[in-house]
Amino acid sequence: MTERYLLFDSGCSVCTRLAEDIEQASDGWLMARSLRDPDVKTLLDAARPGWRWEPTLLEVTDGRPRVFTGIAMRACMALGLGPRWAWRVLQVMQRVIVPQSVHAPVPTARRRFLQRTGTFAGLLFIPPLNKNHLTPQSGTALRILSADEIAPLMPLITSSQSYRHFLAQLGKTALPDQPFALGHGSTVYATIPLTIDDQKERGFFSAALQIASTAIASMREAVALYRQDISQGRKVRLWLNLQLVSEAIFDNQGTIVEGWVIKEQQRVDVTGQNLVAQGRTQSDTILQQFISNSTAQDCYGDCSNRCSVPNDIAGAAALLCAAACVASLGAACIACATLAAGVYAYNVACCLYKCYVAPAMPCCGG
Repeated sequence: MTERYLLFDSGCSVCTRLAEDIEQASDGWLMARSLRDPDVKTLLDAARPGWRWEPTLLEVTDGRPRVFTGIAMRACMALGLGPRWAWRVLQVMQRVIVPQSVHAPVPTARRRFLQRTGTFAGLLFIPPLNKNHLTPQSGTALRILSADEIAPLMPLITSSQSYRHFLAQLGKTALPDQPFALGHGSTVYATIPLTIDDQKERGFFSAALQIASTAIASMREAVALYRQDISQGRKVRLWLNLQLVSEAIFDNQGTIVEGWVIKEQQRVDVTGQNLVAQGRTQSDTILQQFISNSTAQDCYGDCSNRCSVPNDIAGAAALLCAAACVASLGAACIACATLAAGVYAYNVACCLYKCYVAPAMPCCGG
């Protein structure tokens, strides 16, 4: 019989909460125990003399202890939990670690422990991409990724500098929701919608990932969007990688009450403009270019007209393309394509599912 224990610093309330939530999220696969527990210390001393004070997985089989930390811990938990539970555990880690790191001072020793836990959260569950996971596609047809394909990608995104910078800039409690991803050739466009201050879909983080034959090669581009309801309408901020490239207030019709965008390294005033139609056209065109099935292309064109993509998102799409795409536009501009196949595609997912996956189905309920 094998028992598994996730060991944590019980003197740290954040660590305690984290371990308890992970125990619940793992559905009984492991239990939380304190590193300060005398019985635990005895097992650790027997299995690994001189053990370090860090997040640890202790596995006991018929009384024989084994200790896993770092990459070995990641691999053991990834194999044991599988991608669906891995994503659930990662959500727990994000929920507990991120708000604490943004708002509250933490004693130095505990901060180091949390930093190791945060690194573990970022590295956890990135198994090699084998035949059961995601591999590059030989064609260029658009694919909607399954939950099992998406799960191994999320840690790469959530541990990235761009994602952490985005959360730090928000300075608010941000919880990741169920991700959405599209595959086009060797590129995957993955989007994490965020619940911010208990309001769903107030934030989005989209990344373009380059997929190699056996592993995720790199993150090509990252786009982040934050939407805030204010008295004048909706304030939207846009980041491209680590740079804030636009801030604008949209009224209900999508006209910019006040705003600017960085274009060719200059801040350009866009107050008074309405870019909603332009943003819709650009984003729809990119998605239709990705769809190889002509029937699905026609269906998507009809359907997208009835999908209620919020005006601020459509306007933001145009602003990002203006900020990032100088010599090229549309799918040729990776930043523009990332928002279109990311944040925008998330909002027209009904069209993509009904028209591309099953063209015979009515579009958007119509």
